[in-house]
Amino acid sequence: MSGLFNPIAAASAVAANTLSGVSGSIQDSSNGDPVPSAIVNVGPHSTATDANGHYDIYAFVPPGTVMTINANGYNGTTRTVSSGVVNAALTPSR
Repeated sequence: MSGLFNPIAAASAVAANTLSGVSGSIQDSSNGDPVPSAIVNVGPHSTATDANGHYDIYAFVPPGTVMTINANGYNGTTRTVSSGVVNAALTPSR
């Protein structure tokens, strides 16, 4: 059936070019300690890191999406999502 829209094929093509979520850890660049309560934004989705500096975002994320990470007392940073795990180190602003 040429020329007809196939929603199953379209969904499969989208899924092949997205990640089902992103997770990782945010650390202090000066000492390697976890950064709790850092805010991680990926597209329209955001979350805060836990006490161990870990975060999980359960959403479809296209590779190449820019992630921003901010925390009180640290300089913010950005990362480009290329896999399901994105770790980062924040530099203290003090």
